[in-house]
Amino acid sequence: FLSRYQLSLLKLCKDFSLDAIHEVTSIEKRILYTVVVRHPNTETCFPVAYCFTTDHSSEPIIEFLTFLR
Repeated sequence: FLSRYQLSLLKLCKDFSLDAIHEVTSIEKRILYTVVVRHPNTETCFPVAYCFTTDHSSEPIIEFLTFLR
């Protein structure tokens, strides 16, 4: 999920980072993926999109990144 503002920042950036945090909730094997870009005004890291999943294969990541493209 992402907001319109986050989408606008994502479209401005050429590069991004993908962060993954495991077990962020009480649900077993849950992963939170976060796409982070450099904010054009503050030049700090800014999260622009999130994906929750319990699937540890590459399929959710591929689908998530394809959606963002």
